[in-house]
Amino acid sequence: QYESFLDSPEAVRALMWDVWPMMQRSARLIALTPGAKNVWWYPQPSWILHWFAPAAMAQGAWGFCGWNPMLVYGDDPYRRRKPDFIIANPAGEKDGHPCQKPESVWRWMIGRVTTESDVMIDPFMGSGTTLVVAKQLGQKAIGIEIEERYCEITAKRLQQEALPFEVA
Repeated sequence: QYESFLDSPEAVRALMWDVWPMMQRSARLIALTPGAKNVWWYPQPSWILHWFAPAAMAQGAWGFCGWNPMLVYGDDPYRRRKPDFIIANPAGEKDGHPCQKPESVWRWMIGRVTTESDVMIDPFMGSGTTLVVAKQLGQKAIGIEIEERYCEITAKRLQQEALPFEVA
């Protein structure tokens, strides 16, 4: 169960040992968001995207950190013609998931690592931010989640229809 998963180096290594070969066979490009404390326990990426959230800086075991790495494996579809870094302070909605990602940051990340013809697979879907943003962008996405209640949250979010509105 997701709730009982220990986010320890040993657990991450064991998960990656089981899942990594399958991921490599299934995709030409893989993007992972391990969190700053676990970035060292993943295979060395081809390149790294960065999301910096100054307002999220808090002191912890690693000092003050507002850095959110996104490890990317595979060739850059834009050959470095798009930025690898974003500064953003948005909060995810509070919908019952402990770590919902902000849609605006995910919109940037998806636009940075995918092309319109790509199909995204989010094997740890959570509350479905990847799928919601993919739908807003008109892209295809598949989500997998072990917790039924998070699948229900995702289904409700995907049923909501709203026109995208961004202030320049």
